[in-house]
Order: sequence, then structure tokens, then C-alpha cells
Amino acid sequence: MDPEARLRARMMEIKLDFIRGVPQRLDAMDAAFDTLNRAPEGEIDTEALSDLQRIVHTIAGTAGTFELTELTEIAAEMESVCKQVGGGTEITSGHRKELDRLREKLIEASQGLGQGLDQGLDQGLDLGLD
Repeated sequence: MDPEARLRARMMEIKLDFIRGVPQRLDAMDAAFDTLNRAPEGEIDTEALSDLQRIVHTIAGTAGTFELTELTEIAAEMESVCKQVGGGTEITSGHRKELDRLREKLIEASQGLGQGLDQGLDQGLDLGLD
């Protein structure tokens, strides 16, 4: 196998690993979001907010690397809301609603993400990494 083909195969493996790990990232996102929502109205759990922002930042960046545009855009928007909240002194009900809306959108966008990838990797099919 030539070096370019090896690189493409390795990139496919990394993409598959990312996609396989999305459910765990979403679970961690939900846990951080739930902790953030348990804080009294107007107060910010800065640790939960930081966790949430880090998780969606990672999703946005890695999804962007693999041209998973919808996932990238939603996660980036969610990260932006986290930054808005972090720059203030409180989390409003509007922030909570927007984060929840984006969380649901991100979960929906990730559904079926990995369907067929295992077979594609086994068969050496192109996974959009050109």
C-alpha cells in the first residue's frame, strides 16, 4: 500500500473512531447540561459550563475536520452560547432554552451518523475524505 493510501485508510479509522465516540460525548454533554440546569435560576455552575463548552468545542472541531458540517455548525453555535453565558454573571432562562434547543438538534443530527461506516472501512470504501 502506498503512503497516500495508508494515510487515507488511517484517516478513515480516525473518523470512524470519532463517530463511534459521539454517543459517549453526547452523554457527557447531557450530564454537564443537567448539572448546569440544577443551578438556581440566575446562578452559573462554572465547572458544568466549562465542561459543556469543552465537549461541544471538541465535537465542533473534530466534526469539522471530517466535514460533518451539520454537526460542526450546531456544536459551534452551542459553544458560542456557552461563551455568552460564561462572559456574564448569570444564566438566563433564555440561555437555558437555547442550549436545550441546540442540545436536541445536536442529538438529532448525530442519529445514524455511523450507519454503514464499519462496512465501508472493511470494504475500503471512500468516506468523503478526498
